Amino acid sequence: MTKIRPGKISWLFLGFLIINILGCSTFTQSYKLGYQAEINKNYDEAIKYYEQAMLENPKESVYRLALFRTKAVAALDAAERARRLAAGGMKDEALNQYKKALFYDPTNRMILAEYKELAGIKPAVEVKPKEVVIEAPVKLKYPPELLKLKFTDASLRAIFQALGKFSGINFLFDEQFRDLPVSIDLTDLTV
Repeated sequence: MTKIRPGKISWLFLGFLIINILGCSTFTQSYKLGYQAEINKNYDEAIKYYEQAMLENPKESVYRLALFRTKAVAALDAAERARRLAAGGMKDEALNQYKKALFYDPTNRMILAEYKELAGIKPAVEVKPKEVVIEAPVKLKYPPELLKLKFTDASLRAIFQALGKFSGINFLFDEQFRDLPVSIDLTDLTV
């Protein structure tokens, strides 16, 4: 079994450190500037740099994620400033901050609702759809009198044809229909 000397461990650590440093240096200058701007909470500048980094290397998912994260944080920061301004009675400045927050994150419904409330925009009244009565597609007209039909050992096809003529319904028979002799009494019945 070979022993690892302390000198080798330090060289391995140093090599690992160099690889990490070189690996991190593959980010573009735009990304690095955007990151610095984000740390300093200068979100407008950070977003500008992250967008530039995305244009330089559109396949890099780190840039897209950084842009998305920064826009979300910027929207929340602007909304928080708007809330403070609204509480302080500065309505116009608060509305501008809400607009800025909605520019960064237009899908945030909570910020949109707060903006509409402060601006005095009433929510749209929901219109209930009218209830529609659905009528039968075919209105059968049949005579009001009662049936007086009696079939004794008649073919099933003949019975259906007679009922069809009386009620105005067409019956279609396919090749699998089996015609059987049937006895049936249909007296004093309605269609």
